[in-house]
Amino acid sequence: MALQASDILSVDAITQPISDWALDYGIPANIIILRLQAGWLPTKAVECEIPTDPRAFDAHIKMLEKLKATHPPIKGITSPKDARYQPVQHPTRKAKTTRQYPTYTAHGKTMTMREWSEHLGTTVNTLQQRIYKCLPYDEVFTSGRRPRMITWQTGKQPKTYTAHGETLTLHQWSKRLGLSKQTLRSRLRKGWSNDRVFDAAKQKGAIAPTYTHAGRTLTLLQWAQHLGLSKATLYQRIQYGWPYERVFTNENFRGKQTPKGETYNVHGQCLTVREWSEYLGVSVDTLRARLRLKLPIENVFTKENFKGKPKAAHATTGRG
Repeated sequence: MALQASDILSVDAITQPISDWALDYGIPANIIILRLQAGWLPTKAVECEIPTDPRAFDAHIKMLEKLKATHPPIKGITSPKDARYQPVQHPTRKAKTTRQYPTYTAHGKTMTMREWSEHLGTTVNTLQQRIYKCLPYDEVFTSGRRPRMITWQTGKQPKTYTAHGETLTLHQWSKRLGLSKQTLRSRLRKGWSNDRVFDAAKQKGAIAPTYTHAGRTLTLLQWAQHLGLSKATLYQRIQYGWPYERVFTNENFRGKQTPKGETYNVHGQCLTVREWSEYLGVSVDTLRARLRLKLPIENVFTKENFKGKPKAAHATTGRG
């Protein structure tokens, strides 16, 4: 049965018919009933004023009609504590279950991975890497770096080197001498003796070759400093097969041709380049090009064509 104006409504401990509430607040009884059917509380349904603007009033009525369609019908109201106005009882939520983390026992203590990390001052990643290597828990859960003298996987001991009456590993020699392991390995690859390899003093490489000329025996660098030339210039002259009289001189031969009068002794004949050219019927430029290619002297002064053949050591020349 729908609500009527004669139904009793209680508001603020006052109970009277809806029609009397309409007279007290100046609100039509049908509006109060419509508000109650739309789900409004009795206090709000009675005390809320009606919009004076016609458009606002029409919108208010449409809103109440729409809300009424979504609420079940009310047979009667005898108390403001109607069951329809009781707070909604939500279903009880399930309590969150505490996640169980695996524990590890070592040194008489049982803790989780994170607790071990905080206890030892080591990162969780480091502890996990140790577990992945199948190490015993007493070695996994220890502070600091594990000793690496013996590898757990293979059981092989690192190679040792004896020098100056001591036998140490490469790592220990590096710490003792204050040198990097790369430096020590480089020395070992050069075939040096252990006493020379494991020496804190700065070691030089292979002994530089010396060259004797005009009563002086010097290295190439010393000759360059003595003559005021670059080491590369002297090295290039030696590669060309020049005699030491031309190599170790401060005269600049750039752009110059073979000195006049220089002879080449081949096949029992001692001739200059121009004379060899006339004798063989080969141009001077061809003979000089062969000399620059450092071909054997027999292949230079010949009628055969040696173009494209590999270079060979230059023969010793002499002056006529």
